[in-house]
Amino acid sequence: MVWNKHIKSKTRNQVRKAEKNDFQIKTGGEELLDDFYEVITKAWRDLGTPTHSKSFYGNIIKYFSADSKFHGQFMVIYIDEKPISAACMIFSDDYICHPYAATLKEFNKLSVNNILYWNIIKFAIDRKILAFDMGRSRNGQSTVKYKLSWGAEPIQLYYYYFNKASHTNDEDGKLVKFLINMWKKLPLSIANFLGPKLIYKVLK
Repeated sequence: MVWNKHIKSKTRNQVRKAEKNDFQIKTGGEELLDDFYEVITKAWRDLGTPTHSKSFYGNIIKYFSADSKFHGQFMVIYIDEKPISAACMIFSDDYICHPYAATLKEFNKLSVNNILYWNIIKFAIDRKILAFDMGRSRNGQSTVKYKLSWGAEPIQLYYYYFNKASHTNDEDGKLVKFLINMWKKLPLSIANFLGPKLIYKVLK
């Protein structure tokens, strides 16, 4: 029902085409942490974004594994046993989200993102989960069109800022763009070392 009723025909065709590749998909807990972290750190570095420490992601799974209502699992996609795409999923009986996800850019031509999203959706359907939160996007971003192609319904988000006379969204400012380009050039080991120390300032 979801496949035919909500997902656009172009996206369905991209999924069918991508499925012809020899992907392997694993879903699980801490045993997939290393593979998840390998993907997320390299992909986010290539996007110019710091990432959290490995223990941060591991603690998400530990915390939600002990929770009675919500649960946490990793989903990792492999090709030739190499992890190339991954998501950290948090879900309950009614709701699922993937606050951290990434695909290695050199595999974008294989439409791996489509495989990842479709398998998250199937994961939710198998558990009779009612809603998939695909995350926020600003108006005009390419991700808006991509999410709509999966049948997403936009919901307005409101942001409130305290103890500030004014707030300016500078995500597209020259300084931010410069810092992003510099981060992309960092060796992965240095990005992984600095990332956890900086990401809290980036996301505050």
